[in-house]
Amino acid sequence: MNFKSLAAILVSSLALSGAIASTASAQVRVGEDVQDDVQVSDTGTTFYCVNSGGNFATIAERNGRRTAPIFVWRTREFGRDYTPEQRCNLVTERLNNATAQNGGRLRNLLLTTGRVNRLPVVCYVNSDRTGCNSQNLLFTLDSRNA
Repeated sequence: MNFKSLAAILVSSLALSGAIASTASAQVRVGEDVQDDVQVSDTGTTFYCVNSGGNFATIAERNGRRTAPIFVWRTREFGRDYTPEQRCNLVTERLNNATAQNGGRLRNLLLTTGRVNRLPVVCYVNSDRTGCNSQNLLFTLDSRNA
């Protein structure tokens, strides 16, 4: 899968999750695995790392409504330091930081791909940032799949 295809899929996923979170009544059943470390305003979007079907997944919540999994973390290609659970927690925290810096909103936050330290990555950009760097990095892709 190339960068442009992945970016289009990711942007569509986040846009869809925003629409679902604000309008749909279907919810993901979530147990005690939700992390409450980062809180955003009541009207903002908050991301959580949850156990979903035996895998770790990043979901979004807005106004008390939760989305289906946005990212499901299965790969172990990055070694022991980046298990699916650790990647889920790390990326979820980064998404929460990005939305918190944007007033709890997804509006004007876009996902894109690029390179950081010569590695293929997915990052977020807004009107202030136009490319990927260590400050807006969400996650690194396996170069074999990028």
